[in-house]
Amino acid sequence: MMNKEKKKSDLTLKIFALLIAILMWSYVMNEVNPEIVRQYPNIDLEFSNIESLDKEGLKLMSPQESKVAVKIAGKKSDMDSFSSKNIKALVDLSGYTEGQMKVPVKVSLDNQMNSIQIVDYEPKEVMITFDKFVTVEKNITVRTTGQLPNTYVLDDIVIKPETVLLKGPRSYTKEVAEVLAYIDLEGKKANGKTTAQIRVLDDQGNDLVGIEKDPKTVSANINIKRAKEVKIQPKLNKALPEGMSVNDIIVSPSKIQLKGDESVLDLGYIETTEVDVDKLLENKPIKVDLLLPKNIEKLNPKENITVALNKKTEIEKTIKFEKKPVEVRNLETGLKVDTVMEQDIQLVIKGDNAEKVTANDFKFYVDLKTLEEGIYDVPLEIDVPVGVEIVNFTPKTLKVKLSKP
Repeated sequence: MMNKEKKKSDLTLKIFALLIAILMWSYVMNEVNPEIVRQYPNIDLEFSNIESLDKEGLKLMSPQESKVAVKIAGKKSDMDSFSSKNIKALVDLSGYTEGQMKVPVKVSLDNQMNSIQIVDYEPKEVMITFDKFVTVEKNITVRTTGQLPNTYVLDDIVIKPETVLLKGPRSYTKEVAEVLAYIDLEGKKANGKTTAQIRVLDDQGNDLVGIEKDPKTVSANINIKRAKEVKIQPKLNKALPEGMSVNDIIVSPSKIQLKGDESVLDLGYIETTEVDVDKLLENKPIKVDLLLPKNIEKLNPKENITVALNKKTEIEKTIKFEKKPVEVRNLETGLKVDTVMEQDIQLVIKGDNAEKVTANDFKFYVDLKTLEEGIYDVPLEIDVPVGVEIVNFTPKTLKVKLSKP
């Protein structure tokens, strides 16, 4: 009986002690107001005195943004109303030069309550890179896009200005591989003017950003001429010895591309300057120029022309072509060829290379320049390899029907 009463008494004491503990905890939390510590791991780092960089001709390259972890302590009642917005993390950018360096971070509190203090923060320093803002002058290279119509060629493009000023961080301007202006030639038939954007590229062909261009565009004068391929005919200063003919003379190349005004399209051939027959008989190649009419010039000014005497034994050979494709050249816009351009062709050739040439060395074509809708007998033309002369060929003409689509 006494044991039961003793156990009941012990339980009552324990319950009483628990109530006392609860009352004491409530008193401490509500009346004593203990100090607590909180972490703020993502405080934005701000930069001050950025205007000083402009005065020094500097640009902040990195970091563009950074975070600071801040530890704050204070009374619970104050900390309950405290916000991360009250924390300021600053870096002063004044007084620095070009390069990479460690700069101290300063952390402060706005609307600071008496009990709240900064316990610690990280990082204490940040690595900052400053780059010098420079201006460099670069030449502008012209690139073309699109295609000119047949028999039209680009003579030249003159741009203004020819150079551009690039302004930006030194490290950016060092990456510049080329400065380009793209000019579109698609379908153009006459001289004209246009403007083009300037592009700044790295060595991988990528556009560079962060660089100012002065100017941003160029003006371009586009000069276009007509072009035609013609045969070259040697002009001799006297007659060749008996038993020899002009067919014994090899002109290399045998044809040449010329450009100029509309009159170039009327040329059937072009003569060389006078060839000294006596020197020719020495069987050495002679370098010659062309007797070019006014306003006509070589498409490739650096192309050299030579004449030489072919004294080798000529071999005659017959070649037959079955269903040989015939190329169509200078078809006027808006027309189509109804005829199947495949023909059975027979060639009789001679020359020192006659045994070496094959069917693939010859190109057959018809020139349809100026022809309108209708049916025509058009001469068959042949591109002949060097060292070969055509003795005869059939057919001489092809019947071609032109119509509108």
